[in-house]
Amino acid sequence: MGVGDLDDLVEVMKNSNKRNDVVVLTPKDFRDWQAENRSHTVKGQSILLLRTIVQARFVRGTAETFYKTNFDGDEKSVNFLKKAAATDKMLAYSPPTRLSNHGVSSAKKANIIEKLVRECRQIGDLFGTVCQKMQTVKTC
Repeated sequence: MGVGDLDDLVEVMKNSNKRNDVVVLTPKDFRDWQAENRSHTVKGQSILLLRTIVQARFVRGTAETFYKTNFDGDEKSVNFLKKAAATDKMLAYSPPTRLSNHGVSSAKKANIIEKLVRECRQIGDLFGTVCQKMQTVKTC
């Protein structure tokens, strides 16, 4: 099996279970949000890091995040938005949709795969079977 593209992944997901409903998102499904989060500290307290959170809860229409840092602990809350962004008007704001992809171009993907194949060949017979499979790569 070689490297596949998005269409291959969609087909695999569809065929894995007849109840799967695969939805392919396009750029118009995403919005160009501006960063409105606070800086690293809020009133002398450090903003919590995602790696320390075991449970998070978000409530629509509020700027607060409710979280737990251990499963048995109490739920805490933090307002992570700037004051200007936490107004009712801004919370109801919906920015424009994206017009183009923000991913890796097909040319860059092909270049990466070409380098991987070249490096694999230099390693030699140790990874020979991997190299053979990578030569039949399908790119987007």
